[in-house]
Amino acid sequence: MDTDSPEIEALNFVPTESEAFNFKIWLSNYNYSNPATSLIVNSDGTITQTNLGSGSIRANTASLSNSNTAYYLTTTKEVWKTTDGGNSFQQLTSFPAPSQGTATDIFTSSYDPSHVWVVINNGDMSAQCNDSSAWVRVYRSFNGGQTWTYSEVVDPNDYCLREVYRGDAYGNVVYIGGRGQGVGGHWDGVIYVSNDGGITWQRDWSHNELTGPNASSAISSFATPELGSSAGEVWYATVERRSITFPSAYPSLRGILRKQGGEWSYKEIAGCAGCFSGNDRVEVVDIAVDTWDPNLVMVLVEGHSLYRSATGGDSWTRILADTTVDNAWRIEPDPTMSGHFWLAGKIKRKT
Repeated sequence: MDTDSPEIEALNFVPTESEAFNFKIWLSNYNYSNPATSLIVNSDGTITQTNLGSGSIRANTASLSNSNTAYYLTTTKEVWKTTDGGNSFQQLTSFPAPSQGTATDIFTSSYDPSHVWVVINNGDMSAQCNDSSAWVRVYRSFNGGQTWTYSEVVDPNDYCLREVYRGDAYGNVVYIGGRGQGVGGHWDGVIYVSNDGGITWQRDWSHNELTGPNASSAISSFATPELGSSAGEVWYATVERRSITFPSAYPSLRGILRKQGGEWSYKEIAGCAGCFSGNDRVEVVDIAVDTWDPNLVMVLVEGHSLYRSATGGDSWTRILADTTVDNAWRIEPDPTMSGHFWLAGKIKRKT
């Protein structure tokens, strides 16, 4: 008999300060029929489970520099925080949740857990460019959630940002990605960057730069090495394919973006046994880069296949097939051992 475990929507993995090989895995149960639940796996194998507020968990985040501090964001726009490794949680009632909009992501700076950002979308791709009721807000706190302010991400160059799915930060450099309405009215993957902690924003990349106006995609995740000289210097982002028909110049657009010191470059997942072909609809849903090696990248596709690149995306190997990785949605590097990664998702098991 096949049985399903709860869906694991968010995965964060940090070592503790006291012992180099002691760690916590921060998980969340993302299921609209279940309460908002944090699941913490300790290095000794014990699991701590805590129900948080109303709704269900949308995302969680923990800083690499402090394994005892983590934040959780619920679908009802509540922000919860722990500072004692998950033994207790407090709702941050200081968070000025808007009455409208959808909570999509929460993330911290890699080395400062007092810096935290929350993304709220109000509107979708059906909204017109001149619809003032549609907006994307990035809330920020630089004091651990005691006080908050926000910026609306507005593009002055005739580009309508409509939905942001994921964000990431290293220091005051913040990236957010999603999709918007560009030239021709198509849904385009787009990346915005802030170099001042989220106060001001500028468009850093859009799908049209590759394919022109007749395409559809979205940016679904980001990654940067957490330690070493490349931390915050090399960035990756995943590109989900959102339509069947593409221009002949880029018939697939299913891969990743890499940025190092300049512009984003596109790296297609191709050239390996089991790679995509034809008009396969491909969603590259998550990416992880090794904690120390900026060229070692793992990519999770459609919650099934797992791909590995040791060349920064220039060449690929499929290491797990669809039947092996069933409905996994998150992958993270192990901060204690180079070359090790953790995978989480909705796991099917035989009984």
